[in-house]
Parts: sequence; C-alpha cells; structure tokens
Amino acid sequence: MRKFYSSQQQDNESVDKYAIRLEEIFDQAVQLKAVRWTDTDILKKVLQAGLTRDLEHMSIYQCDKIDK
Repeated sequence: MRKFYSSQQQDNESVDKYAIRLEEIFDQAVQLKAVRWTDTDILKKVLQAGLTRDLEHMSIYQCDKIDK
C-alpha cells in the first residue's frame, strides 16, 4: 500500500501511462485484499494527488466535481 499511496507521475510520463501504472498497483492491492475494487474514491484521490504540480492544480475542480 505504501507504493500505491506514494505513487507520483514521472517527469516524462503521460497521464495515461501514470494512470495505467497506478491501476496496476491498485489491482495488486485488491488481490492482496488490502482494498476492494469498488474503492474507486481512493484510486481517484491518489491519481489526482500524484499528478505533476500543474496538472494537479488544474484537476482539483474536476476531481471534486465528478462523483463515481
């Protein structure tokens, strides 16, 4: 879970690739029964928090606005 919560988008990594990498880590946590697959709020928050600073600031409104 530490790897999941500390995930960050790399400097030259696209948002798509970062999201896929994060989902793979999330899937591993699901398989270990650390989280449930339905805990998408956690995935959304970690994704948003791990974006590069500029993207994180731009995404705050959409992240708060979009519900499951």
